[in-house]
Amino acid sequence: MQWRLRLVRCVGGLLLAAPVLAVAADARLLGAHYLGDIPTRVAEQQGMFRRHGLDIEIAYGASGRDNLAALREGRVDFALMAETPLVLNLATTADGPRSSDPVILANLAHSNHLNQVVTLAGNGIDRPSDLRGHRVAMAGRTSSAYLWYLFAAYHGFDSRDVTRIDLQPSRLGDALIEGRADAAVLWEPWTSRLRIRLGERLRVLPGSDLYTAKWLLVTRRAVSDERPALCRAVLAAYRDAIDWIGRHRDLALALFLADAGVGREALADGWDTVLFDLNLDWTLLAGLQQQLDWAVGSGRLPAQSYPDLLSLIDARPLEDLAPELVRIPLDGPGERDAIP
Repeated sequence: MQWRLRLVRCVGGLLLAAPVLAVAADARLLGAHYLGDIPTRVAEQQGMFRRHGLDIEIAYGASGRDNLAALREGRVDFALMAETPLVLNLATTADGPRSSDPVILANLAHSNHLNQVVTLAGNGIDRPSDLRGHRVAMAGRTSSAYLWYLFAAYHGFDSRDVTRIDLQPSRLGDALIEGRADAAVLWEPWTSRLRIRLGERLRVLPGSDLYTAKWLLVTRRAVSDERPALCRAVLAAYRDAIDWIGRHRDLALALFLADAGVGREALADGWDTVLFDLNLDWTLLAGLQQQLDWAVGSGRLPAQSYPDLLSLIDARPLEDLAPELVRIPLDGPGERDAIP
């Protein structure tokens, strides 16, 4: 392996020489316009990818659902998303693993304040159960659908007791304002952008914090099998970004707000509850299982056998980089049965 020095601009304007492992790793990565995806923004703007020898083309999509489609079609090599699109994708992987199948490399963040069910003041919806019989706009096949299921169950009505309107995230606020929907299931920055337009007319309904969102770094099985050094370098860049966020949390938020085009005053409460932590642990498996149960029980997936949920995860790159961050069983020849 060849090492070289690269100048890295640090906080405060200082230039430091940092060793960089030269990796031939041209790749494409698709993040999202999402509060939970601050690590991608930090890694890009603070030079973490370059520091680890990566020349990555980075773009940002509207949802993890769309990101997954781009990943499966080979338009990108890495994509960021929540758990729901991956679970709903299981119907296409039930016949066994394929090189194009998505695999999780790590979780980057989790919080129960990243998604919101919102409505307008004065429209007759005074409590969540009042939504029964009304129209709710959401982005289908995303975490919005799972949050809506939890929200309705908690408040004592069937999630199917409403008319669902499936829209792109950027159109959800318009549907609410124009009267085509009585409520919407949003996430940041869409909630903040809508609050700028509506001010105090926008109401976040209680129970929006029932869903603990995770934010996952995903690649295709072929990439993790054939380019392990690339996967390790991408993970190392995210580890650096999350460490930077821990030391410069206000600056990290400022990067997001600048991209979102909103001010701090418009941001929904809960920024301090967003935890950024590179890992693979049991909570990820538990969340995947809960969403699989929901998807099958609600008819979104057929009642049939599916691959072991561990098949959705490739822990090898993170295990090679930082084994202490892996807290799930590892499969494969020569690997330990479990990480204590």
